[in-house]
Amino acid sequence: MPKDVIYPEFAARFKECRERLGLKQKELTELFKERTGFGLYRSSITRYELGNRLPYRKRLEQWAKIFGVSVSYLVGREESVSTQTEEQGTFIIKVKIFGERFKECRKRLGLSQQMIADHFSKRYGHTSHYGQIMNYEKGRHMPSTRRLKQWAEFFNVSVNYLLGIAHNPHEKQDDRGYMEKYREQRQIFGARVKELREQRGLSQKDMVSLFSKRYGDTLSFANIRDYEDGKHMPKKALREKWAEIFGVPLSCLMGITINGRLDRIAIQRMEKTSTAQCIEQLKKRSALGARIKLCRKRLGLTQEGLSALFCAFCGLRKNTISQNTISSYECGLKMPTSTTLEQFAAIFKVSVEWLLGVSADEKN
Repeated sequence: MPKDVIYPEFAARFKECRERLGLKQKELTELFKERTGFGLYRSSITRYELGNRLPYRKRLEQWAKIFGVSVSYLVGREESVSTQTEEQGTFIIKVKIFGERFKECRKRLGLSQQMIADHFSKRYGHTSHYGQIMNYEKGRHMPSTRRLKQWAEFFNVSVNYLLGIAHNPHEKQDDRGYMEKYREQRQIFGARVKELREQRGLSQKDMVSLFSKRYGDTLSFANIRDYEDGKHMPKKALREKWAEIFGVPLSCLMGITINGRLDRIAIQRMEKTSTAQCIEQLKKRSALGARIKLCRKRLGLTQEGLSALFCAFCGLRKNTISQNTISSYECGLKMPTSTTLEQFAAIFKVSVEWLLGVSADEKN
């Protein structure tokens, strides 16, 4: 036995109880926070299982209650698992009923555990994974009150139904509506990606190369194909990168707003703007952004420094032109007004035509 193992009996019992629940160390810290309201690092669990650390009395009682054992058994003073209290037994029954109802609702939607986790993450912005869904359905784990309400909303049933208190799920038609909206979003995104790619005369493999060189992310030919076929839609961070590559707003590229609902006004605007116009606007914004960035670096300023200089030069209130606005200009995501453009030209001591990339003479 290693010398640094001070509490071997506790270490063995703690690990045994965790594995009996079927939880990873990270998942156990989340369960502990939900049950007690106190945060715990994963490293603490590791030290417990290595026998390097023993929790104090109150924490031991909390762990014993979570595992459904006595404190004496947990620290190795008893050989048999003590009988659970009535409260602990009731909680375990409630968790098992929740798991059965959860599985029933998932199967009603016709989704796998991985698919339901992905859709839940997209809808609520909370990272959910296959392991959590599996633990729910096997009666190993119960979500927090807030997460429970979100799952009830996702399935369009009441919280009481998920907990087994009510027998009527109060089903609505919104679940299928959500799935239809998501399918429509994928199709719109795929159609726009294909249209913009073909407008540039690029193949799907060319797009993979362009994306990898620009962002360093690994992307396969199959990913592009699935996007254009409407089979898959990338996460928000990747969607923003695609919008940046094509030089169009996110709503123009996908026809959706940030919250994921269809934006009919954005679609109407998108239909009025041809792809050729989008590409032309991209070229103008990119040229301007590159020139602004070049001038800023010549002055030895950060984006925040340029923001402060601009406001002081024009006599404006601080952060009227913020660091984020400067960043949007330099990335080619936004075009300044003609007045703002003239003010930038005066600060950099260059011509407006040169900033726009129309003239090669800075002082013209």
